[in-house]
Amino acid sequence: MEILFSLIGNRDPYSDPEGAEPGPVLSLLQQRTFDRVYLFYTGSAYLERARTVEEAGIALSKGTKFLLANVEFDSPADYEEVFGKLKSAALQIADTIRSVPHTLSVLLDPGTPQMQTAWFLLVRSGVLPAPLVYRGDERRCHRRRPRLYRRPFTGRARCPVRHLSPHPGGDRHRKRTHRPHHPRIKRTAESTIRASQLCRHQPCARGK
Repeated sequence: MEILFSLIGNRDPYSDPEGAEPGPVLSLLQQRTFDRVYLFYTGSAYLERARTVEEAGIALSKGTKFLLANVEFDSPADYEEVFGKLKSAALQIADTIRSVPHTLSVLLDPGTPQMQTAWFLLVRSGVLPAPLVYRGDERRCHRRRPRLYRRPFTGRARCPVRHLSPHPGGDRHRKRTHRPHHPRIKRTAESTIRASQLCRHQPCARGK
């Protein structure tokens, strides 16, 4: 039996007001089929969203059973409260399905950052033996990001910087190549070395 735990967030059931783009829960249900889906909603404001997700989910998969669980938070920004109450609600449901062979998954997208952190800690600590499922925002995934290049550390910049095209007409961005010495410069250097060697063995005219 495939079971899904998921919160209901502001992008459920749909990410846009027109209802053209499904939110995280419906987007996952379009790709995967679950036998049972537990929707955790936070108060009456999200109860209607959860019911709409249930109706749309049944239309996608008639064999899926949806169950709603209410989790009230006095302060949704309090990590300790969110973690404790979400853990209590999740374990209470987990005890009821313990005797049934199942595979549990947890959808990470919906909810506040505090709620997402609570899911992450519950899974990573082993309290909930389940993999985390992350759908992400598909609109952001299709955007083309600029290519970034990391320069070696020189003591000034430590962050990735964009690759700049060479300045027109200039060669400061070109790779320096080794150039052989000019013959005249080479002859001058050799004559200077010979003259210094002769001055070591013979007294100079200025010293007389």
